[in-house]
Amino acid sequence: MVEIYYKNNNVKKNKSVAEIDFVPDNISSNMINEELDDLTVIADYLQYNFNRLEVEQNKIFKILTIITVCISLPTLIVGRYGINFKYMPELQLTFGFHL
Repeated sequence: MVEIYYKNNNVKKNKSVAEIDFVPDNISSNMINEELDDLTVIADYLQYNFNRLEVEQNKIFKILTIITVCISLPTLIVGRYGINFKYMPELQLTFGFHL
C-alpha cells in the first residue's frame, strides 16, 4: 500500500500499487548506456554533416568574393574616367586605347 498526499488539501489517500521486488539495475543501466552511445553517434554524424556544409559554403563564398573583386575593379576604373571624361589621356592617342 502506497500513501499519497495531495498538495492542495493535505489529505492522505491510500492507493493500491503492486510493489516491485526486483529492479534490474544492470539491465536498465546497460540499455541507457547503449542509447546514450547511439545518441552520441547520431550527434557526431550531425556535426560532421554541419561541418561539411560549412566547408561547401566557404568554397561558394570564396568564389563569390573573387567574382566581386573582378567586377569592382573595372567599375572603379570606369567610374574614375567617367567623372573626368574630358581629361582622359587615351583620347589624344591616334589609335585609341592600348591593348
